[in-house]
Amino acid sequence: MSVLRRLSDWRKELLPSLSPRTLQTNYLPLCGAVSHTFFTVHIFTPQLLARAFPKCDLAVSNTLLLTSHLGIGFYVYHRPHLNHLPPWTRVEYSVFASLIFNFGSLLLTVLVRTLFPQQTSAFLKMIFGIALSGFVLSRGHKYMSHIDSRTGPAIDKTS
Repeated sequence: MSVLRRLSDWRKELLPSLSPRTLQTNYLPLCGAVSHTFFTVHIFTPQLLARAFPKCDLAVSNTLLLTSHLGIGFYVYHRPHLNHLPPWTRVEYSVFASLIFNFGSLLLTVLVRTLFPQQTSAFLKMIFGIALSGFVLSRGHKYMSHIDSRTGPAIDKTS
């Protein structure tokens, strides 16, 4: 029974009821993380996206990157260590952090991809892309949590 309770609590924490606030603090960052993962997989195995969307694979690829930027940006914007700043300063820092994170991840992905032999299976590349994205996202979350822990409790001015 305690396992079911923990799963239920985890679901409520990860997917709270929908409101304008939870859309910005939970669902958009979650969409950004999923898009980051799909984009990383796309870098490792571009033929998958071309096969799924033969006529508009470039548009889908760019949409994944844009959604990743938005999700990471909203994630950073609503971090407690930025709560005391004016809204436009938070936007500025969020955009910068999102650009650095996403393009740094992209650079890492492209560099790691070159280490794979050409005959490596697409499935193996896809699994590695998912793992790499998960690792990078988890390190970003850990870093943001560390910064938040070093700043005192702050009141969110956007509520």
